[in-house]
Order: sequence, then structure tokens, then C-alpha cells
Amino acid sequence: MGKEKTKIRLRGHHLFCSNVMDVDGDPIYSARFCANFRKYQQMMADPSQAIEVVCTCGDTCRYCPSWNEQDGKCRLYDYPPNANRIDLEMLEALSLSVGDEITSGELKQRIKGRFGTTLPAMCSWACGFESVLHCSQGQRKL
Repeated sequence: MGKEKTKIRLRGHHLFCSNVMDVDGDPIYSARFCANFRKYQQMMADPSQAIEVVCTCGDTCRYCPSWNEQDGKCRLYDYPPNANRIDLEMLEALSLSVGDEITSGELKQRIKGRFGTTLPAMCSWACGFESVLHCSQGQRKL
């Protein structure tokens, strides 16, 4: 009997970001955050990798400077005035809900089908680091 794969838990916008971001040499986040994020990106290279949609911080959020370890929430996205707006918009765009499960292969197909090679609007109003994280190049590789 083979070893069962670990399910990855991702918040709404990380469904997109984890598929396109290049965190190698990233000057925005810590080396520890980048190593953790890359670990999950590598797991998602397997198209059968199971992903569960969560409502706040997921597995890739650990070690982010905005992660509040006490309550497991993001200081940028999980508190008013725009709590979870970035996640809710991505979930709607990908026809997903909190609690849904999807494989990484199916997720990539949904991203390609919904956005093609155009970054979602959320990238410009919620992030602004596309030039550092090379998201457009990553999106073209899907």
C-alpha cells in the first residue's frame, strides 16, 4: 500500500498565486516563507495533488510577515475593511467555494480557462509585486 499524499490547504488568492509566482530570490518575503511556499509549489507540480480551499490562512501562508500566528489570520487580508475580498473574488472567478477540493491539474485548467494569459484585476489592486514575482511569465507556463 502506497503512502497517501498530504492535502494542501490554500486560501482563495493563493489558488492563483501559488501557480504563477516565482519566489526564488524574492526580496519581499523571508527566506523561510519562500522555502515553505516553494515546497507547496513543488507538490502541486503533480496534477493529482489534492487541494482544499480554506477561508483564511492556508499552508503557504506560514512564515509570511503578515501571518498572525495567534489567530491564524492574515493582517493584510483577513480583517476589515476589505476582509477576504481578494480571496472571494478569486473563488468566484474560479467557481470554487470554501471547503471545496480540487486537484492541482484541474485548478491549472480553470486558471487557464478563466484568465488565459491576462493577470486577474486583483493583482494590480491587491499586490503590486508582479515585476518582482514574475507572475505574467509564470502564468504563460501553465
